[in-house]
Amino acid sequence: MLGVTAVWAVAAPVLYAAGVPEASLRTGATLVIQPLWFVGVYVVVTALTPYCVRAARFLGGWAAVPLLASVAVVDFLRYGPLADSVPSWLSLVNILPGWLFAYQLGVSWGERRIGRRGAWLLLAGGTLLFAALLAVFHYPASMVGVPGEARTNSHPPSLLVLALASAQSGAAILLRDRLAKLLARPALWAPVVVINLCAMTILCWHQTAMLAAAVPGSFAGELAGLTTAPDSMGWIAARLAWMPVFAALSVGIARYARRFEGPPEQGKGAGRPRSGGPWRGCWRPGSRCSPWASRDPPRQYDESAAPPGSGALVPYGCSASGDRGGDDRGHGQVAGGRDPRPPGGAAGRRRWRRACPG
Repeated sequence: MLGVTAVWAVAAPVLYAAGVPEASLRTGATLVIQPLWFVGVYVVVTALTPYCVRAARFLGGWAAVPLLASVAVVDFLRYGPLADSVPSWLSLVNILPGWLFAYQLGVSWGERRIGRRGAWLLLAGGTLLFAALLAVFHYPASMVGVPGEARTNSHPPSLLVLALASAQSGAAILLRDRLAKLLARPALWAPVVVINLCAMTILCWHQTAMLAAAVPGSFAGELAGLTTAPDSMGWIAARLAWMPVFAALSVGIARYARRFEGPPEQGKGAGRPRSGGPWRGCWRPGSRCSPWASRDPPRQYDESAAPPGSGALVPYGCSASGDRGGDDRGHGQVAGGRDPRPPGGAAGRRRWRRACPG
């Protein structure tokens, strides 16, 4: 996030001197900075993880219900018959429970407290609530703020956002096993993991990648789908044609931005950011990915190598920092005295060596 801010602090005056209109620069800066509010939300909900885990172990999937109820009460006060007498700042009460709701569902599922019955309840209940809020209570249909609309669902989150999160969470849990079978194929698994590892980078830099094409394009005049108004179906088709350009620019930016986003190296050279390829982050604490995870997860992850209470899963034979541990054959000790080996065969050993660099 600091990297994006620093780059635009330098780029804005340079672009202004190059002749880019001030209004365009203001719009561009807004597009770049506005999505970064999510980083603050992410930091807060992550810090609350220990409390979410305790709530999940005590209440199971029902731990998310108080959060839903809190948002429902605030929405009733600000949109109901008492709306004229309710102060505007009351809507801010929805920020924490609104964004924590889906996270709490994820923690409860991670603690194995939401099964298929609970998933069906989430899907059905969330879908019915979503439909009722749209049809009966006239919530705006857009999940993001729209200019000219008197109400917004996202700033702060409304009950409609939680209804959608409930339905999506239920569907994801129900489809999880089928998706895991599909992702057992390396050709499908690899791009999913790479994109997930770069999710925060994509969030911070995707608007910069778009503007890296739009700003130079503006000097060439009107380019359909890039510098023209979205006023027709033809614009959508032209926009889709620009997507490969945006993707290529995003990859180029991410290649250099990611080296400044990882934690510093341990020991020698600790002051320098960890560079390395995008795969290195896969083996840090908190990661749940593995080249062979979907085949036999219980034999591939070492919970004892991760910090206590972190919920991290680290490949067997690796320490939490990504270094190979155990004996010279790569065996890793886990809680309970088990000593599972990495996947057998030369291919399995090669995967293990790539998984545990150093």
